[in-house]
Amino acid sequence: MSLSKVHRAQEFANLQQVHFADFGSVSPGMPAGAELGGFEQPAATASSEEAFTRGRQAGIREAEERFEQAANALAKGLEEISRLRESILNNSSRDMLRLVLTIARQVIHREVTVDPEIVLSTIDMALQAAVESDSFQVKVNPKDLALVEERKPLFLASIKGLENIVFKADESIASGGCLVESDLGQVDATIDGQLEEVRKTLLGAIEKS
Repeated sequence: MSLSKVHRAQEFANLQQVHFADFGSVSPGMPAGAELGGFEQPAATASSEEAFTRGRQAGIREAEERFEQAANALAKGLEEISRLRESILNNSSRDMLRLVLTIARQVIHREVTVDPEIVLSTIDMALQAAVESDSFQVKVNPKDLALVEERKPLFLASIKGLENIVFKADESIASGGCLVESDLGQVDATIDGQLEEVRKTLLGAIEKS
């Protein structure tokens, strides 16, 4: 065992101690930036075209999110309707139908009160459903007018070929809804209009039962 230890000591007798420089230190004569391999951080630049593209994509994503929120709000209203659907079908009661629509209206009104920007999703949905046109007139509740005017560039960017969109206040339209008009027709996305479609669907189900 002792011979083995002596032999190993002789093997390492000629080794020299190596010292490592501290991280972040620069050897004398080394040019600035050499510690990073000579690479320099490029200046962050963005063309106006790239900025516009990014802004448009962000706007579209926001519109999609708002559309999803509006769909969720309507889904909640339909969920309330579905809870009473069995009773409607069994009793064939038009009074019960009116009650269900009243509940749905209250649910939607509550959602619009909590999130006033639902109107943005409603308009986006209506524009997507409308016959393609280069110009639209959109009627909204006066309380929603300032908000939709602010988002006008977003709507223009979201519809291909759309050159102009005019917003008008209309007291007859409940907050959260809209009426989209063009030379080729109109899309009724008012709260009353949407509930009327629900009423027709449920009434048809009652009559078939």
